Amino acid sequence: MPEIKRVPPEQFTDLVMIADNAYPALATDSEESREKMAERLKDVQENNPDVNYYGYYDQNQLKGIMRFHHFSMTYHSEKIKVGGIGLVGVDLLHKKEKIAKQLLEYFLEFNHQKGRNLVSLYPFRPDFYKKMGFGMGTSKYRYRVKPSSFPYRGEKSHLTFLQKGDLPKVLACYNEYASKTHGLFEKRKYEMERYFSDYKTKVLGYEKDGTLKGYLVFSFKRADEQNFLVNNLQIDEWVHLSREAFDEFCTFLHTQKDQINRIVFDIQDEFMHHLFSDPRNDTNHLIPSVYHETGSVGTGVMYRVLDAERIFNDLQNHNFNGADCTVTFQITDTFFPKNHKEVTVYFHNGYPTVVTGAKGDVVVKLDVSDFSSLLMGAVPFEKLYWYGLAEISDEKYINTLQNLFYTPQKPICLTTF
Repeated sequence: MPEIKRVPPEQFTDLVMIADNAYPALATDSEESREKMAERLKDVQENNPDVNYYGYYDQNQLKGIMRFHHFSMTYHSEKIKVGGIGLVGVDLLHKKEKIAKQLLEYFLEFNHQKGRNLVSLYPFRPDFYKKMGFGMGTSKYRYRVKPSSFPYRGEKSHLTFLQKGDLPKVLACYNEYASKTHGLFEKRKYEMERYFSDYKTKVLGYEKDGTLKGYLVFSFKRADEQNFLVNNLQIDEWVHLSREAFDEFCTFLHTQKDQINRIVFDIQDEFMHHLFSDPRNDTNHLIPSVYHETGSVGTGVMYRVLDAERIFNDLQNHNFNGADCTVTFQITDTFFPKNHKEVTVYFHNGYPTVVTGAKGDVVVKLDVSDFSSLLMGAVPFEKLYWYGLAEISDEKYINTLQNLFYTPQKPICLTTF
């Protein structure tokens, strides 16, 4: 009889073998590197209670793997528990045996039992996970702009390069930023160590009055294989706690114009192109009639509500924009039947209370994937309605639902897992 359980220390080499085949681009390249990877992953599990590896076993043979994460996420001004999953993989000889489906079912049930009513992942295929009830989060934009396009704000005297001993300050800076930013997960020390373990990675900090108020993680990448003098500056992470910190980083990037070809960076900010004097990338493409290509866009992190009733209880102290109404949500959830139900929520002065057995002023029907994106603020209700992804019993309440879930900030995620 197959079972899913935590991977024991002696089987991490088998786990890495499955991971190598599931993710060939990231695979180890020798037996020695495979053993090192196995030791590293085992060490993470043994020394971090928030990360665990689980396996699908059939007749004591490991056939599937996954990694669980336990996060604390900022939902506007509230902290809620979130489950994360990564490194989902199935042995090549046992593909199409519904092992991945069973792994995901176990993951959802595990987190539901632990009282985590929201989970998240990065999809290898968004359509695969949307069928399992995961909704899309905020899009990410990739810019490739000239350094001179960043504004020159004059001052950069508070900038200094940070070393490994500064890691606690960087972690504290990030977690302060996370506490104020919708969607961000808190990070632990081991997640930030990689920035100081790679010799080619630079960490630039903004310090004022003895406190780190921002940092910029970057590295140099060749822009032309035939010319070693042509390089891009690749930004991996950019955090700032003040306008002054942001300004000085902009000045720093602007002043690289004599050496750097392009600044390449990814950001979940749809308005960033307004910052640049020239937002165009280096393709010279035009989108008809005359729209200059500024970057590429991708969908990534996805969210899923596991229990619509309990998630509103988690958010009882969150103000949904002062709303006064009662809404019955009819959630379609075919993958996790426990959440396939009707939930009525009374909003008074914006604060939600689940009302058992009542009917709302209005009934809203939608799939759990779209409900999850709506609750996170990744998509406005009006868009779901016009796209035919949400139905409403009385159209005069469309603006009410639009305002109820309105957020000035879409969810941001800077954690890879």
